[in-house]
Amino acid sequence: MKNLRIYITSILCVILFVSTTDSFAAEEQGFGPLDLMERRDKLAAQITDGVAIITNYSGVLARTRTDPEFLYLTGVQIPGAKLILIPKEIAAESDHPEF
Repeated sequence: MKNLRIYITSILCVILFVSTTDSFAAEEQGFGPLDLMERRDKLAAQITDGVAIITNYSGVLARTRTDPEFLYLTGVQIPGAKLILIPKEIAAESDHPEF
């Protein structure tokens, strides 16, 4: 359980750091951090078993584009960035065998 909490805290810190960098495009699009959090919460609520990993474009395509779904959920335009959604129910389990 302790390892899971450390892992989740690390992921949240990375997301927070990424969302405050110069690549934060949400405000340019007319929505803010609370809108993004609500969108991620809605998606996480639909996950019944496991996690969701959403990746932004990388490589040559990332030079000129951002994945619109990734931008919709994160507001960031960093090539190759990843969003990992872990539902609260899964994160709260104390006897998770994978960790």
